[in-house]
Amino acid sequence: MLFSLSKAFRYFGVSFLIGAVLAYFFKTFDGRKNNAFFTAFFVILICFLVLGLLFIRQKKIKKASFVLLLFFVFFGLGLGFFRYQFFLFKTKKIKLDEKTDNYLVRIESEIKEYKSSQGFISKILKQGDDRKNSFYIIIYTEKIPFFNQGDVLFIKGKLEPFDAPAFRFSQGKLILGKISNPEIKIRLARPSSFYNLILGARDKMKNFLSEIVPEPAVGLLNGFLFGGYGNLSVDLEEKIRKTGLSHLVAVSGFHLSVIAKLISSFLALLSLSGFLSFLFSILFLLIFMMMAGFTASVLRAGLMSGLLLFSQLNFRLYHPVNALLFAALIMVIINPLVLFYDFGFQLSFLATLGIIYFSPILKEKNFWQKDFFRDGGFIIKETVIASFSSLVFVAPWLIYKTQVFSLVTPLSNFLITPMVPYIMFGGLFLIIVSSISFYPALVFGFFLTMILTFCLKTINFLSALPFAEIFFPEVFRYFIFLYYPLLVFYIFKKQKAKGGKLIAKTL
Repeated sequence: MLFSLSKAFRYFGVSFLIGAVLAYFFKTFDGRKNNAFFTAFFVILICFLVLGLLFIRQKKIKKASFVLLLFFVFFGLGLGFFRYQFFLFKTKKIKLDEKTDNYLVRIESEIKEYKSSQGFISKILKQGDDRKNSFYIIIYTEKIPFFNQGDVLFIKGKLEPFDAPAFRFSQGKLILGKISNPEIKIRLARPSSFYNLILGARDKMKNFLSEIVPEPAVGLLNGFLFGGYGNLSVDLEEKIRKTGLSHLVAVSGFHLSVIAKLISSFLALLSLSGFLSFLFSILFLLIFMMMAGFTASVLRAGLMSGLLLFSQLNFRLYHPVNALLFAALIMVIINPLVLFYDFGFQLSFLATLGIIYFSPILKEKNFWQKDFFRDGGFIIKETVIASFSSLVFVAPWLIYKTQVFSLVTPLSNFLITPMVPYIMFGGLFLIIVSSISFYPALVFGFFLTMILTFCLKTINFLSALPFAEIFFPEVFRYFIFLYYPLLVFYIFKKQKAKGGKLIAKTL
């Protein structure tokens, strides 16, 4: 077994994540310390299991390579373990000052509208006279006045902690408290910054679309383009969840691949050099990520997209597994709690693993070898296979976490997912046309609205079916402990038969 930087990175990355998991099990949120002996025992046990796998996989192991990989395994385990502990210790130092009722906050999310109120995630910049320990809270206010993401508010109200569990993730942010119906004293509308400039451009795009496409179709269109938070009504969001289409309104690699194709086509017309093309591609992707919000799925897809562009610039091979592991490492290093408490993070990485390892297996089936799927039906083939591959990995985890699963998910994905790239292209084209001339945009918007209406009617019909969603008893949750090992064994067997070449390049 020869040593390589790629192999060392994989061993270090996996060991780091294992170390963080061990730290989670051996230190609770209330600060109680578990027995150090058992902690050390399990760390050593994991190390010996990794070493055992090394011996099983390779008959002959060169001593130098073995020692180097052993170093990366132990280093990764230790670093992951202590990174989680340090972050938890730092987070525990944040105290909600219930005596203070004056806060300076900045709105960090799009505004979520409810029947009689609006809600948004805000970052506390100052509590009373204290500017330390900034953290995120959720604020609920009346519908009027309406606020925008980026606004800075000086408010007065009672800050309340969340009920157990004390930590909650929303839009990739750790939420520690909430304030209901505060008195808003001062409002500073979007201070000047590059980020706020991008948010303003996004709002203008939404205004262009809302002038052409009626509700609720425009909400669904905005959800496809910029993510669902703040763009979908509560009722539509629930129906989308019931039909298993939430991934379509949570910007991910699927959406970024559509945007990347649009960017590459545009840059090809400009005939830029490789380095300039790389810089512009990174800039456009960053702008889109800002518009969509830095959620777990957006960050993961953005990091993997950046690595793909960098590999193309340097004429290197892009390895999706290494790219996915790199994205996971960066996000867990920044905030280790996403590994355990951010449901979007978990679903995004499971879905990507499904596309990487399971979609090549599905593509080998005779059904997909027909001429139709090689020509005009290629986009249908790719989107359906990607959806089903991710579902194979995601469905058991959904059942484990929620005890609920949508039986209409395969049908809804088959009917709607292939249309999403065309809808996204149509939406972006409509923004360009509507900014130039209203009447041509009105004609084009009519046809786009028809497609969106079909999607809405399909969602309404499928979500109303009595078997759209079924509840699983508690005992079925633990089926995953049998399901995932069998799935890994099946994929390993297929990989071995093909010499390890069944890996899809994806974002």
